[in-house]
Amino acid sequence: SREEIKKITKKHYGKNKKCNVDLIFDGQIRRRGAAFNVIDDRVRDIDKKIYGFENNELDGTIHHHYSYYDTLLKSKISIECPQHTGFGFYTYRMWESIANGCCYFYPTPTYNVDFPNGLIDGEDFIIYHSPDELIEKIEYYLSHEEEMRTIAENGFNKLLKYHTSEVRAKEFIETCERYMG
Repeated sequence: SREEIKKITKKHYGKNKKCNVDLIFDGQIRRRGAAFNVIDDRVRDIDKKIYGFENNELDGTIHHHYSYYDTLLKSKISIECPQHTGFGFYTYRMWESIANGCCYFYPTPTYNVDFPNGLIDGEDFIIYHSPDELIEKIEYYLSHEEEMRTIAENGFNKLLKYHTSEVRAKEFIETCERYMG
């Protein structure tokens, strides 16, 4: 469960100043830069202006896209920990993480997905089957950074080759032409 993932990642990485386990609700573990255990108040102020809030309605759980993508760009690993079972496999977070160069970790999918040119476990991203296995795999890939970088690059390259808006538009037009023409 999501709470289990939060608990175990905080236990293993909570004191590591390079990790951002306090933003686990966003599925991120940062591995570069300084300590990121609190949300920068400047970001919160920008978010308040954008959303028209005056007090602490954001309460640390909503980030504007500037801070979200900044987090992804500074991350080596992005972890998906869905709040509910039956969560979709190809999520926004997956594509956003891969597009920003993260090695993406996803829990065991709840159903098989037949997706053309889909991502492959161990080649384009990493599947974990339990919180303990997640920690084992994080440790493994942090000690085998070249392999982790290769997986992140494979996912990124597959995204660019098969999963952009332009590719999807061409697929849509070809499908329409096939069935209508």
